[in-house]
Amino acid sequence: MDLDEITGAIVDASVKTHIELGPGLLESVYEAVLARALKKRGFRVERQKVIRFEYDGMVFEEGFRADLVVEGRVVVELKSLEKLSSVHGKQVLTYLRLMNLSLGLLINFGAPTLKEGLSRIVNNLPPSASPLLRVNKGFQPPSHHLIPKILTFAGLQRVRSNPESLSLSLSLLLPPFSLRASA
Repeated sequence: MDLDEITGAIVDASVKTHIELGPGLLESVYEAVLARALKKRGFRVERQKVIRFEYDGMVFEEGFRADLVVEGRVVVELKSLEKLSSVHGKQVLTYLRLMNLSLGLLINFGAPTLKEGLSRIVNNLPPSASPLLRVNKGFQPPSHHLIPKILTFAGLQRVRSNPESLSLSLSLLLPPFSLRASA
């Protein structure tokens, strides 16, 4: 299964969860519900995965906990906040670097709609890895010293770990999916 299929299923399950439960619950509730929904779809999901890493000769047996790791390939960081801060995207990027993974999702269930609460964070993913990442292929941003670490323009966020690291609005990246509210 490729990364787009995995993230598409995560987003679909997240949107359904947000529609059914709405914003305002504890992050742990959304984590449990989303993990269960993904397991029902046949995905391998690890909750509160303890991540060990080393730095400068120091070993951190419990350096951090990833909310969800899906199929061992996608980190999902969940929030239930009125508004995300720029540090939240950086947090996911740090997790990806330390875990040596390419893709993470930042999902804020506190947003009025999940369209505003979804970000795809990419770490060293080659452009050819996903045809959907070519949305703004022709765009050439100004040199890195002229832009802040995270920019938002026309639905595109650029997270600076290297020039290829992109976080694109999921509405641009994922195939359309339809949602119907139950009557």
